[in-house]
Amino acid sequence: MNFVQVYGNDEWSYGYCEQGTGVFSCPSGKNPMYTYREKIVLGKTDCTIFMVNQILRELSREWPGHTYDLLSKNCNHFCDVLCDRLGVPKIPGKTIIVGIRVCVCVYVM
Repeated sequence: MNFVQVYGNDEWSYGYCEQGTGVFSCPSGKNPMYTYREKIVLGKTDCTIFMVNQILRELSREWPGHTYDLLSKNCNHFCDVLCDRLGVPKIPGKTIIVGIRVCVCVYVM
């Protein structure tokens, strides 16, 4: 599982749920469902905290939990979209491991 951490201690990701948004946050490295592996710094965003919160609200509407698909719409796809909107590089391919309960946090300053 991949997360994006930006402006704070929370990591943002996406997962399945029957109702509502699939976008969620958790404290950095503290998700009990996964083993934290590493943090990768992607760079600096020009987005303000206000803009980041606006992006996360938009993504929360665009990524309902019931549309999750392991191969075509998962946490990796969500993190790539979030990184794109933040203006930083996408998650490195080496971190994309489907089906393994390992967390890689991508840090954006």
